[in-house]
Amino acid sequence: GAATGQAAPPAEAPLVLASEGATCYRVVPPEQRSPVDRYAVRTLASCLQQSTGAEFPVVVPADLPRDAPAIFVGLSASALKRLGEEPLAGLQDQEHVARTRDPDIFLYGKGVHGNLHAAMEFLETLLAWRWYSVYEKPIIPSRPSVRLAPFNRKRGFAFASRELTLYWNADF
Repeated sequence: GAATGQAAPPAEAPLVLASEGATCYRVVPPEQRSPVDRYAVRTLASCLQQSTGAEFPVVVPADLPRDAPAIFVGLSASALKRLGEEPLAGLQDQEHVARTRDPDIFLYGKGVHGNLHAAMEFLETLLAWRWYSVYEKPIIPSRPSVRLAPFNRKRGFAFASRELTLYWNADF
């Protein structure tokens, strides 16, 4: 057959989140942080440190160096600038996205818990973090070196509202 003359777009390189217990990534929260966002950022940074041994410093968007790779939790002005688009427009309430662009990781969602859902999805899917019971600590596998293939996932929930009501006791 005849060649079309068009080259395939270059594939994104794997992200080296941590190497032998060290990282160059920073965790960046949104400028306006809700209590849920603060919890998401704290949990993400803590679990990453426990898993890799590397400290993932949390920095405000204004203190993020232009060339530093980042894990954005929520959509700060810095995150929107690096994404170059308005990503919330097509999302329903509580839908959330975990995606990469170049070396950056973006974890965001719509609604009160959207950013938290995105951070937890990232930990569960890519780092095998598991929390089976409120009576036990989460399971965080030790991985001093973490390389990730580029990803782009959007998730939501089948129910608009979720509530656990215990009429009798917690032995269910």
